[in-house]
Amino acid sequence: NLIVPKAYWAIVNGATGIFYFTWPLFKQSPGQLSAATQAFSELTTLKGTIFGSQMDALVTPPGGIASMSRFNQGTAYIMAVNPNPQAVQGKFSVQGIAAGQQVSVMFESRTLTASAGGFTDSFAGVGRHVYSIASSNTTLTASITNKTGATAARNWSVLVFNAGIGAANNTAIANLAFTRAGGAACTPKVAPGTFPLSVGNLVPGATATGNVTVDFTGCDSTSKFTAAVSLSANSGAT
Repeated sequence: NLIVPKAYWAIVNGATGIFYFTWPLFKQSPGQLSAATQAFSELTTLKGTIFGSQMDALVTPPGGIASMSRFNQGTAYIMAVNPNPQAVQGKFSVQGIAAGQQVSVMFESRTLTASAGGFTDSFAGVGRHVYSIASSNTTLTASITNKTGATAARNWSVLVFNAGIGAANNTAIANLAFTRAGGAACTPKVAPGTFPLSVGNLVPGATATGNVTVDFTGCDSTSKFTAAVSLSANSGAT
């Protein structure tokens, strides 16, 4: 009963391969052989996932549960293990997951329905669950991380973050708009043709930076603005 969850425990904690000592004796036990065969079969199925893009920063498991989260071929996966004999029931917080999203529990023929921000499941003692979330939910955020250069050609660095669990393909900074908030009046200008500014494909949890040159001619240290960054991905669906 421990062989399968122990195999997952090893993977979740960084192992990239598993083998069993004294295999000739080990395989003589039908129960041990069956469990080892199950572990190898499941982990072989999950090979692409195990070596997929990390998205651990987007997932927080319930207390006492160890997990690893990966993104592979358009789907988010969470491999979770309860290493303790005590039963655990709790919520997996998943950034960007929407209410009603279906969460498939692999190898168990069951499906969970997420609430906004996560889903709840239980572990009856030592055990493993593998969750598969085929999601198009993508949440893009932006921040201004750096400003350098002369007033007439000020370089702004715009950091774009995919905070959802779906892929953000062909991500672009669609616009940077200014609204005057006080001080000396002036009109910041961005060169025509700057937008859309491509920053590439972003898997969940990934970031990319785009640089925008702004002409602040006529502005001085009292000039104040709010800046609105517009983002786009997935052919405009995000």
